[in-house]
Amino acid sequence: PTIGRMILQAQHEGALREVLIIAAGLSIQDPRERPADRAEAAAAAHRRFQHPKSDFLTLLNIWEAYHDSLESLRTQSQMRKFCKTHFLSYPRVREWRDIHAQLVLALEEMGGFTENDSPAEYAAIHRAILTGLWSNVAVSKERNMFQLGGNRQAMVFPGSILFTRSAENQARQDRGDADQKAARKPARLKWIVAGERVETSRLFLRTAAEIEPRWIPELAPHLCRSEYLEPHWDARSGRVLARERMTLNGLVVTDHLVPLAKVNPAQATEIFIRSALVGEELTDPCPFLEHNRQLRQKIEIWQTRLRQRVVPDLDEAMFQFYAKRLEKVSSSAELGRVLHERQSSEPAFLRLAPSDLLGPHAIEFDAQAFPDTLPVGGQDVSVDYAYAPGEDRDGVTMRLPFTLAQVIEPGVLDWAVPGLREPQILHLLQALPKALRRGLMPLAPKAKEMADMVPAKGQGFLAALIEFVRRQYGVAIPASAWKIDMLPAHLRPRLEVLGPDLKPLAEGRDLPALREQLARHIEADQARAWQQAAQGWERYGLEAWSFGDLPESLVIAEKSDFPLTAFPGLQIEAGEINLRLFRRREEAESAHPLGVQGLLGKVLKKELAWMQKDLRALAKYRDLYLTIGPPEELEETAFENLKQYLFDTPKPWPRTQAGFAVLVEETRARLPGLARQLIEWTSQILKFRHETLLCPRPYPRMKSDLDQLLPRPFLRHIPFLRLRFIPRYLKALIVRAERAAVSPAKDQDKYRRVQPYLVVWARLSSAKASNSLFREKMNSCRWLLEEFKVSLFAQELGTAEPVSPQKLERVLAEAQNLMEA
Repeated sequence: PTIGRMILQAQHEGALREVLIIAAGLSIQDPRERPADRAEAAAAAHRRFQHPKSDFLTLLNIWEAYHDSLESLRTQSQMRKFCKTHFLSYPRVREWRDIHAQLVLALEEMGGFTENDSPAEYAAIHRAILTGLWSNVAVSKERNMFQLGGNRQAMVFPGSILFTRSAENQARQDRGDADQKAARKPARLKWIVAGERVETSRLFLRTAAEIEPRWIPELAPHLCRSEYLEPHWDARSGRVLARERMTLNGLVVTDHLVPLAKVNPAQATEIFIRSALVGEELTDPCPFLEHNRQLRQKIEIWQTRLRQRVVPDLDEAMFQFYAKRLEKVSSSAELGRVLHERQSSEPAFLRLAPSDLLGPHAIEFDAQAFPDTLPVGGQDVSVDYAYAPGEDRDGVTMRLPFTLAQVIEPGVLDWAVPGLREPQILHLLQALPKALRRGLMPLAPKAKEMADMVPAKGQGFLAALIEFVRRQYGVAIPASAWKIDMLPAHLRPRLEVLGPDLKPLAEGRDLPALREQLARHIEADQARAWQQAAQGWERYGLEAWSFGDLPESLVIAEKSDFPLTAFPGLQIEAGEINLRLFRRREEAESAHPLGVQGLLGKVLKKELAWMQKDLRALAKYRDLYLTIGPPEELEETAFENLKQYLFDTPKPWPRTQAGFAVLVEETRARLPGLARQLIEWTSQILKFRHETLLCPRPYPRMKSDLDQLLPRPFLRHIPFLRLRFIPRYLKALIVRAERAAVSPAKDQDKYRRVQPYLVVWARLSSAKASNSLFREKMNSCRWLLEEFKVSLFAQELGTAEPVSPQKLERVLAEAQNLMEA
């Protein structure tokens, strides 16, 4: 069977001629003779037939040598002489020829076998031989020792070409035989196949040849056993790989990495999702991964505020999300293909939403509490979130450009993230002295209420918080009692200061300390440049616009990688108007409008003095003002009211000499008649107010309505153009009181119609949001409510604009949206 299997494979490999010769040679005793008394001569004669890698081909070489000389060997005596000269056994050679002839005849009788005309390759011959000798496959262990299947060891027979001799014996053998030196094999072989196993003093492998291990699975997959070990995600190749270990009778044939998807696509997909996507080990940039990472970190931080984690294992939740959307995807290339196919129909199908991780708890999570960017100093600053307790990156990380880090106030950053305010406030409350803390118990709901109600005003947040606590709970807490520096690290933003190449220059949670670290980036010549620029630009004690046009900003030092920028603007200092250079844009934008107004007042000081003189006519109404405040306050607040009206110009404030000149002329043109008009409106207001106070039968809450309409001092709170409507509102109070005295039930019915809007307006007013659009909208709501009251209680007085419940609801809803924004 062994020989037969070789012949069958030889027909397939195109090596039938050579394999028939070798097969016949394996069927007889070795034809080579080694007489003890002439061992060296026999070895030398046999070396001419040796093949450097295969004893099987050595047999073929003997056959070829014999038959090449056969034509010249005319007699049997000459044949015997040839064999004797080459130390070959003539009977065995004759038997070899007979068996070969029988094999050829048998194949001719069977039909379908054709001997090859051209010489076969080494691989073709030995692949055919290998198919009949699977039990004789061995792998090298040490010099001349090989491992067989079944954990048996054997030695290569010393007569084999593959037997490695000691250096001394090899040198003696090679002496005088230089041709054989190039044919010697290295000391260690890897894989061989032997024609037979012989056990005498030990187990020997005879008639051996080198083979390629890759032939084994190709020729005998049914005899090989494969195991797939250590499945893992390989980031460098971008695939899920496993170590394939293939064995033949216990011998490891191959041990290399293969794509796991070919044998177990489901497991490969799971590993890809858990490692590459959930574990964020995918090296290829994917926008959805960054989005999902940020959302997960926000949820991790949000969950730290809860008493218990609503989703204990976010990794598993993310895995389930991806597993529902990805099938048979285990490599970067396959993921890219899926994204390309789904991009047009579902561009965000791999982007997580809070509900994908939190399920029914998603309604509790506010993504806006953890924004991806925050406005800081007029710039959008990127924000990163990390739930990594004990690590430096734990909490919130803001990435600040170098120039912004030099000018921003630390307090602006402390309260910048809405989602951190509640735990920040709770921690600060817990750190208060017991005497102050007692009035705020329980602390947790109070902290939530403060976080919801106190508007975020950056640097002014703590002051607003102190005022809210005093007003809402009646507890006065000094600023020194709030230990901001004692907040845990994860509740204080971590800062990364970025250089021009967007690489971090310094990082930490203490901005002043970071500025000291970065001091080396501000060269000494920048300080000199600032001083020189200030000498060239700054002006003091200005009485007119005499300094040309002002740019928005100017670069005063460009030698450093971090250019030094100045922001020119006007500023009021100790009553003087000065032109200054500011280091921060916010400082310039804050100071310049007031500086322009101050300079406008100096240019128009004569006109303003005449206007103030005209306001002395208000002295006749001082008696009516006594119930509001000191008599001298009336003229003072009237002058302030008119100046506010005159100087209230649309933005942007002028930065050019021509623009300021236009502003001066426009303001001068508005001056005539202002004082007279204000005196007329103010006198009416005071008279109607006095009449309201003397009302014999006031309706309930009439005094509080009056105080709300005319807060003290009212000329500081009510704009000039709104004063003309106040007498009508006061008259409406009087009319309402008269009608309420006749029909209290009707009055209450009308009040119930306006009360819901008053409640909403009061709630929104208490929010005190810093949004300027919100404040303007709330001011409109206030006067619209007064017009609505007139339409209900004194309809005959008429309204300044159409008003209805629907309009009120719309305006209040717009205010609500602006507050939330």
